Amino acid sequence: MKVSRYNVFIEAEGGHSFVYNTMRGSILAVDRELRERLETNQLDIDPSFLNPLKKYGFIVEDDTDELKIHRLKHNKAKYNTARSSFLVFTTYACNLCCPYCYEGTVVNPEYKSAIMSPEMTSRVVEFIENQTLKNRSYTAGIGLYGGEPLLNLDCCETILREVSEWCSSYHIQFYATITTNGTLLNERTYKRIGKYLSSVHITLDGPQKYHDKKRIKRDGSGTYAEILNNLQLLKDTKEHLSIRISVDKENKHAMGEVLKDLEEIGLKGRPHFHIYFAQVVPQYACLTFPTDTDYSQLMKESLGYIPPLMKMALTQGWGNHLAFDIGQEHSLIPANVTSCDYVKHGMYAIDPLGDIYMCPASAGDTQYRIGTLQKGAVEWCPSYYSIITRDPSLIEPCTECELLPACGGGCAVASYLKYKDYSTTFCNFNKDIIYERIEAYLTFKYPEKFEK
Repeated sequence: MKVSRYNVFIEAEGGHSFVYNTMRGSILAVDRELRERLETNQLDIDPSFLNPLKKYGFIVEDDTDELKIHRLKHNKAKYNTARSSFLVFTTYACNLCCPYCYEGTVVNPEYKSAIMSPEMTSRVVEFIENQTLKNRSYTAGIGLYGGEPLLNLDCCETILREVSEWCSSYHIQFYATITTNGTLLNERTYKRIGKYLSSVHITLDGPQKYHDKKRIKRDGSGTYAEILNNLQLLKDTKEHLSIRISVDKENKHAMGEVLKDLEEIGLKGRPHFHIYFAQVVPQYACLTFPTDTDYSQLMKESLGYIPPLMKMALTQGWGNHLAFDIGQEHSLIPANVTSCDYVKHGMYAIDPLGDIYMCPASAGDTQYRIGTLQKGAVEWCPSYYSIITRDPSLIEPCTECELLPACGGGCAVASYLKYKDYSTTFCNFNKDIIYERIEAYLTFKYPEKFEK
């Protein structure tokens, strides 16, 4: 037997530590002696300990090549097209002018008012149907995005109606989600598209006092009350509802007010309702993270905010609504067999002009375009094949890194941004931050082990 190459250790109090296996997602509390033996590969320990250590991946057989196991998992995840997903930017335009607007510095200015035309909408529907069949997918997932997608309501309704009817005729499962600022999701809008939706995602920037400073209309007026009024309409609807509550240094102390407002409009106890706390980040943050020292510092600070907020929400009875599970989208612990979902075959981000991007963070910047919709066909760029075939398990320093299963080898687009080469790696989540994310999760989950 030998120690797994993917164990990482986090100090706790009282001479104890946690060992976290990034391959399996397993967590174990260990004393100083067992930690030393695991770190030095000295496994002459009580035989009754060996089976649990092996079961959860902390030790493996001598002839086990974990890098090859990761490579297999990576490729299986990347090329699995049981589900084809299409993120559709119905428009780059927005009805708000938030001061931190994530798209403002990315989308080419001449694109910012772009709205998907009826002709392009028909091309998108055709592409979704054809690509789902080519991928032999059992599920077609539609994500409506922007800008503010509901500014192009006709496009939203057309895509949802036509693809859902097509899926029904081919016995393919249909799943649709919308990410919206919430101001336009009123009763009239919901009557047109609500029956097609599986999930709605909305963001609040803290309680009204703080939200209305940032989520503002072009006349400077706030939107908090309007969004809560629209959220109340969703109290008894069928789809999953997810609310991101943005946290920063200014509003972190006031999150209880948001939870109180959500409870007052009847969302507490609603089935299929989740909330999570997160920091506002620029759209390009995941690409420029290593060189953006200001953002790195903000990220480290936010890791200190979130566990206390989760604890506060638990004490107020929101436990069933917290999205905070290992391996899930909003976990503090990264668990990415691939660097992110968007580098998988079967994932497509389509902008209003019919350009296809691997990563929605790069949408509107045509140097990152991987394809273009033509009449009745799609023209793929050479970069698409470079990205989709990229394998971090064959790239140094990923081959030797204990965090490879957690970070997935970094972002291919970030590598291109840095080196003009997709076949390299650029550690856009550096080791310090990943270790701090793991510690933040453990502090939340096992606070008694970290109390001084």
